[in-house]
Amino acid sequence: MRELVDRARLILSRELNVDLSALLPSQRLREDLGMDSIIALNLIFAAEKELNIVIKEEDVVTLVTVQDLERLFDRLSD
Repeated sequence: MRELVDRARLILSRELNVDLSALLPSQRLREDLGMDSIIALNLIFAAEKELNIVIKEEDVVTLVTVQDLERLFDRLSD
């Protein structure tokens, strides 16, 4: 469901304090957008709470780019 992915992008932009329109699929979460471990935890907690989903730790460690995050939420929406 694309709606879940769009909502996840909103959470990402809010947690990173980055304009939604500035988020590009190829951007690296850490290197390009400055996501550190605290922001990552906040992102996961917010997404789980707001989207009523469960994100596994093994999924989190594979996230490198915005597109990886979009794919994860797309998969979780099935």
